[in-house]
Amino acid sequence: MRPGIVGVADPADSATRSAQLAGVRDRAAQLEQHMVREREQLITRLSAAAADAEALASGLR
Repeated sequence: MRPGIVGVADPADSATRSAQLAGVRDRAAQLEQHMVREREQLITRLSAAAADAEALASGLR
C-alpha cells in the first residue's frame, strides 16, 4: 500500500506478491510430485514385504 493513500495498492508490491505466490505454487507442485513418488516407492516396498511375509508363512505351514 502506498503511504497516505488508503485502499490503493502499489503496483510494485502487487508484482512482488504475485511473483512470491507463483514461487510458492511452483514449490507446492514440486512437493506434491515428490510425495507421489515417495508414496509409489512405499507401496512397492510394502508389496514386496507382503510377498516375502506370505512366502515365509507358506514355508511354516
